[in-house]
Amino acid sequence: AAYAQLEYKLSQELEFVAGARITHDKKDSQFRFDLTEAVPPVPTTLIPKQLYSKTKPNFMVGLNWTPNSDTLVYGKYSTSFVSGGSNAGLVYDPETASSFEVGLKADLLDRKLRANLALFHVTYNHFQSPQGTGNGPSRVIAVNQLTPIYGATLANLLADVLSTFVVDQGKVRAQGFELELTAAPTRGLILGAGIGYTDVKYPEINPLILNANNQRVDVTARPKWTVSLNATYETQP
Repeated sequence: AAYAQLEYKLSQELEFVAGARITHDKKDSQFRFDLTEAVPPVPTTLIPKQLYSKTKPNFMVGLNWTPNSDTLVYGKYSTSFVSGGSNAGLVYDPETASSFEVGLKADLLDRKLRANLALFHVTYNHFQSPQGTGNGPSRVIAVNQLTPIYGATLANLLADVLSTFVVDQGKVRAQGFELELTAAPTRGLILGAGIGYTDVKYPEINPLILNANNQRVDVTARPKWTVSLNATYETQP
């Protein structure tokens, strides 16, 4: 990979920021299996070596505005990705993300209060969803994807021993905000609080996943609200 970032002052208070990264991934893997308990037994089979090679560029552009030494207002647009690959011949694309973020970082009340606020919107494409074949609906997806490669009989046998694989779930959108406050009201005492809100939606879902889940896929493991509180008191030595 190669990475570069440029920061250019348009004025004393306004700064332009741009960054770029290019990444080259190259992977190879060998898939070997034997199903000796099958009837009739499946002899040891070695699938031809699977190759994955991809070059992905990503970039970021933004503006930083510092009206005074205690305040930063910023905005940026950036892209990123998670590498693709293959598992047992099942190829999956890189997962990509495009995000907008605007925010504020400020020290207030003679630097006794610090506030960090960020608002964000992220779109994920080719969202990589790990699946386990011990789960009925996931096994259906595995069989549907393995059948064109190995044929129906071997696909069903492989689905029982494959354990996990990665499938393209589709598109995911997430938007929300995060606010962190840190206060130092008196010597030795630090109080902190944070609150975050994230709204997640699945605007496009892989038909294989929909069909295996009775045309319904719910958002899970992504709470809308998160809250944290903390306090520290430090005495004199």
